[in-house]
Amino acid sequence: MNDSVVRSRIDPKTKNEANQIFKRLGLSMSDAIRLFLHQAVERGGLPFAVRLPNKETKAAIDELENEKGEMVSINQLKSEWDDECAK
Repeated sequence: MNDSVVRSRIDPKTKNEANQIFKRLGLSMSDAIRLFLHQAVERGGLPFAVRLPNKETKAAIDELENEKGEMVSINQLKSEWDDECAK
């Protein structure tokens, strides 16, 4: 089988974190890339949704990145969700 070589540059931290995940899944980096490419071909596009965050989400991300965000418990989130759904 004739194989083509795919090269990509990625920062070392992201590469190492991804590689740890792939190892836990029993995949090499090459296996994961092949899987991604096969799924892209099968689906006719990216094999996952790619969206930009809305204004509220972007604001929350910015707060957390600037260490100004408030961490809440899952119980508090559930309570707020239930309150919103009850409206």
